[in-house]
Amino acid sequence: MSRLAFVLLAHEAPEHVIFSARMLVDADPSCHVVVHYDANAPLESFQKIRAELSAHQTVHFVEDRIRCRWGEFSLVDSVVRALRIVRKADLPVDHVYLISGSCMPIRPIAELRWFLAQYPTREFIQCRDSSWIRNGLREERYLYRHFFNFQTHPRQFNQAFKLQKKFRLQRRFPAGLTPRFGSQWWCLTRATCDAIVAWIDARPRSYEFFRTTWIPDEMFFQTMVHALVDQTRIHGEPLTYFKFNANGRPIAYYDNATEDTLPRFPYFFVRKVAAGAHQLRRRLAEIAAQPLDE
Repeated sequence: MSRLAFVLLAHEAPEHVIFSARMLVDADPSCHVVVHYDANAPLESFQKIRAELSAHQTVHFVEDRIRCRWGEFSLVDSVVRALRIVRKADLPVDHVYLISGSCMPIRPIAELRWFLAQYPTREFIQCRDSSWIRNGLREERYLYRHFFNFQTHPRQFNQAFKLQKKFRLQRRFPAGLTPRFGSQWWCLTRATCDAIVAWIDARPRSYEFFRTTWIPDEMFFQTMVHALVDQTRIHGEPLTYFKFNANGRPIAYYDNATEDTLPRFPYFFVRKVAAGAHQLRRRLAEIAAQPLDE
């Protein structure tokens, strides 16, 4: 059975985060959970989460938490800070599974551990070329510097982009890397996570390159795995199910979700389960704690 660490990126209310972390350690007492709680949330909320989970020695916290915003480097750096905890504490784990506060298991954690044990060196992450991006910027995500967030400052974002394009201020991708793209959600071997952190420490300037790319959480880890891992070891698909509507918004699941509407094989987690879907979250927590079906 593979030993697991979950990196939990959360910004929800404290009760929600506490439920998610407890659900994981109750389903699998041997697993570790590393929580990065968005610094946009009040310090009091973070302190409440720590206090409520203090009895669980396998729950860890990123103390130097940062403010996270969609499309920005913070969604990469917050994960890297969690991976540093896995490495520094030398947590006894074989795989690291990245989830959000809205992710919930749809199969027992015991099944996930058994499954990963069958593929101990496999990386479950999308590493596609730019054709993976359906709409919007493709190569321009990294060829130009993006200092503004399109959601909060669309005019400045577009003006900066047009000026750079006009004056041909393109830049080169870091040497030795080929840009790859894919879903933000992945499950990687511990060895690969350690290798990514070591690469960052050895090449801090190359890591900084991604700070001014657009939506780097769909590019950085994908690029790193493609560069550091033999291609035969990359499965190419995540173990978390996600789906977007016609407007590019993630489809959410509520209490009226049934076994017919929830995804099934080959996924182990689903996003996104609505924060108010308390009955569904309790049902899925019960599923997560079920024993392995021989």
